[in-house]
Amino acid sequence: MRLKELRQQAGLTQAQVARSLGMPRNSYCNYELGIREPTFSLLFKFADFFNVTIDYLLGYSDINYKTRETQNTQYASK
Repeated sequence: MRLKELRQQAGLTQAQVARSLGMPRNSYCNYELGIREPTFSLLFKFADFFNVTIDYLLGYSDINYKTRETQNTQYASK
C-alpha cells in the first residue's frame, strides 16, 4: 500500500493524517507499515483523503489521480 509515499508527498506527518481520519497515530502507523490490514470502508477513507483511486493506493495502477468520471462512477455504486 502506498500510504507512506502519499503522506510524504502531501508533506504531512503520521499524526496529522491520523488526526484528520479520526484515529490514533499508532493505528495509522500500523496501516502504513503493513502490520494491520484496513477494512474496505477504511480504504475508501484513505483514498478520499489522498484523492487517489483505491487501485493506486493498493499498487494496482500507476494512475495516481481521480478523474471526474472515476469519482462519479465510484460514488454512484455506493
